[in-house]
Formats: sequence, C-alpha cells, structure tokens
Amino acid sequence: MRLWPLLSGTAVGPPAWFHRQEGRLAGMRAFGIGVPRDQLVRFPVVAFLVEHPGFGHFLIDTGFHASVAVDPKQNLGRIGALTFRGI
Repeated sequence: MRLWPLLSGTAVGPPAWFHRQEGRLAGMRAFGIGVPRDQLVRFPVVAFLVEHPGFGHFLIDTGFHASVAVDPKQNLGRIGALTFRGI
C-alpha cells in the first residue's frame, strides 16, 4: 500500500488553533480574535491518495472546494473565514 499526500492549498490561522493556550482569552485567540496578522501560521491543506493492492486507488479528504478561495464566508461561515484568513 502507498500513501500520496496531495497539496490542495495553503491557509493561515492563529497559533492557538493548533496549540492550546491557557488563560481567559484563549478561546478568542483560537479563533484569531486579537491576533496580529504577523503572528498567523501558514499551514498546508492536504488530501491523500491511497494506492491499495486490493481496492485500487481512492481519495481520503479531497481538501477544500475551489470556491473556498473565491468566497470563504459562503463555505466556512463568517467565523471560519475570519479564523482562516488567506486561504
């Protein structure tokens, strides 16, 4: 069996989304509220192609639809679009 990671895009998000923070404002920081743009973290958005000897090829998590890049609010909601700016 082989696993092929496929880069379907990149996005930026607040560090607290990935690493838990303590404190009264931790939840807000996880959604990017009050986080300066220069502190956002760029991360890959991937999908995976599995090459299985018995089942053949199949995709796991095909990543974001192309329309997310055009109108993130429509696909992710207002908070999701704010949290993951720059998709």
